[in-house]
Amino acid sequence: MIVISPEQLMKPNGDFEKLLKNLLFASRIISIVVDEAHCLTQWGDFCPEYRELGRLRYILPMHIPFMLASATLTNDTLKDTLRLLHMHSDNLVTIHQSSDRPNISIGVKKIRYSLSS
Repeated sequence: MIVISPEQLMKPNGDFEKLLKNLLFASRIISIVVDEAHCLTQWGDFCPEYRELGRLRYILPMHIPFMLASATLTNDTLKDTLRLLHMHSDNLVTIHQSSDRPNISIGVKKIRYSLSS
């Protein structure tokens, strides 16, 4: 497993792109996982490398699956993200899970000590 930011992965003329084009290295990739996938379209204006992740479809062999994860991915953002990553709905599995958990709740408490303490 390699954990890398889009900024490093898609760095123009970066070493990682050369590595991904290496056939031996690419043959050992079992999937690409993008966490916080909603950021690909929402952050693309100030982090252009996020929008460049779609180039991976042209760099890597097509049999390598992509997995997108996000707790806040709306249907519209999902459509934009799929377009950006050149993913097609005929080869797509979507799993929607509720984030409503009975053991998690929002709470507000008064600060006990001041910031300067």
